[in-house]
Amino acid sequence: MELEPAMTYRCATRNPVDIDDAGVRRRVWEASEGTLEGPGIRATLAAPGSDWMLVGEDGHWRPDVRVTFVTDDGATIGLAYSGLVEQSEAFVAAAEADRATRWEDQYMRMVLRF
Repeated sequence: MELEPAMTYRCATRNPVDIDDAGVRRRVWEASEGTLEGPGIRATLAAPGSDWMLVGEDGHWRPDVRVTFVTDDGATIGLAYSGLVEQSEAFVAAAEADRATRWEDQYMRMVLRF
């Protein structure tokens, strides 16, 4: 079996806020820009979303992201995802500076739900 990509998801975040809730650290960003592009879909972010990242003491961050898209034909799509992100030096530096990362800068595994 050979897998083929269904789409590419791109997202930009801004305005990070750190939250400490009884020792549980979270970093929250506004998902300010986003696109879904593929053979069967073209969509842009319909409204700002949110990226809540649990900062784990085990060297991993656990995202909880919710965004809404509108397709080029007017349909609305909700996307939520969670997963695991390794806190590599490159990833942490980019997150703290609120700048983009390259795919090879981190280890990520995500589960997307539409």
